[in-house]
Amino acid sequence: MPSLGEQLRTLRAAPVSLGLLANTALMTGSMMMLTYLAPVLAETASAGVGQRAVTFSLSGVAGMVGIWLGGVAVDRWGADRTLTVGIAGIGASMVCLWLLWLARPVPFAVLLALGTVWGGLSFLNSPRSRPGCTPSPGLSLRRRWP
Repeated sequence: MPSLGEQLRTLRAAPVSLGLLANTALMTGSMMMLTYLAPVLAETASAGVGQRAVTFSLSGVAGMVGIWLGGVAVDRWGADRTLTVGIAGIGASMVCLWLLWLARPVPFAVLLALGTVWGGLSFLNSPRSRPGCTPSPGLSLRRRWP
């Protein structure tokens, strides 16, 4: 196990620090969206409390699936490509949400689908914890994805 000094030096390395800062910005931004999701649903699709609850629930379930798919994607594509796909997808979903705001009122089902996709992509950013770390063959899910 590396000493505390070695761990701190690793954290201070430019690629690691940049990755941590980017991940912090991404997660902060995607969680900030949750603050505004309920009013956007109410104003854009006249969604009631029950519909908003369903949207938040599906977004959360999609987030859990996104965490798992992020791990699979990192094994298959690598961390950089996975993060790029996730960030691009979040950006595209935010642009779609803005366009739907401009086009309001829109059907609730459209916002439900977009909220679910956004929730999954928000958690697709799960790169490996250490450079050069490879998954254990017994634990890897890669074999299930030809």
